[in-house]
Amino acid sequence: HDIYFRQVTAAGKAILVTGCDSTIGGALARQLDEQGFTVFAGFQNVAGNPAAEELKEVCSGRLHVLQLDVSSETQILAASLYAVEHLPDGAPGLWAVVHAQSWVALGEIEWIPPQIMLPLVRRARGRIVVLTSGLCRIASPVRGIHCGLLAALEAQAECLRKELRSRGVDIVVVAPGEFTAGSSWLSDETIVEQAKEMWRQLCQEQRTEYGEDYFERAIRSLEKYTKSQVSYVKCSGRRHLSARNPK
Repeated sequence: HDIYFRQVTAAGKAILVTGCDSTIGGALARQLDEQGFTVFAGFQNVAGNPAAEELKEVCSGRLHVLQLDVSSETQILAASLYAVEHLPDGAPGLWAVVHAQSWVALGEIEWIPPQIMLPLVRRARGRIVVLTSGLCRIASPVRGIHCGLLAALEAQAECLRKELRSRGVDIVVVAPGEFTAGSSWLSDETIVEQAKEMWRQLCQEQRTEYGEDYFERAIRSLEKYTKSQVSYVKCSGRRHLSARNPK
């Protein structure tokens, strides 16, 4: 296959980089600044951080150092508001977000609490069966979080298998395909309540961008996983989620 390289102009483009406490994050923020991008460099702990001070000294005025722990919704919101106020002239938003922040608890999985049942299985030289899904390998729109969590579960199971093999414990992963329509792994009530809450939490810009029609179609795509049908009912010019049982 032919490979095409597209030239990108850095001027007027803003990039947010999280985890600039790390070597990779900090080096990337510096490199992007040298190329001419406006950089928002997020640090998990910025106060009194020598790495943050050094980055400000060696980089241009386009680089902004931010306090940004990605596990804190408050800090994420504050960083987004700051970014909006300091975007380059004419930039409609962030050109890219690079997620480089990570946290790790080092050690074998059994050493990291809470692994309450694992010692009992180990004593009996038994096995652990992990139920995942074919969604680990097939991306499914509207179920992205589900796909990601199941893939992470499989990766953890693989590590656990290697760690416990010498202790006679086996790890079995069962990854079934899609269930048949109407298997009710999701209830109509669950979808309705989640959709209501999800729409409520969307900001006005997101509601305008996607629109209720698109939102409705996305929710309707999950109907086949319930025994009931999810629908919208117009009421006083506004749409409200409801559910109806099939006849």
